[in-house]
Amino acid sequence: MVLSLSPWSGAPFTGHNPDAPLRSLPFGEGRGIVTYLVLEADRQVDIVQIVWLDL
Repeated sequence: MVLSLSPWSGAPFTGHNPDAPLRSLPFGEGRGIVTYLVLEADRQVDIVQIVWLDL
């Protein structure tokens, strides 16, 4: 739901370009990270990778 309502709320994937469309966002009480690409012109968000952390 967060990605559809506020896709820019995730942190930039790299700190070198804070306005880059490639973003990451933790989820599941910090047990996972989703990396996604914001395609503003198409009003679309593409999920690039989901990583579950084994804590």
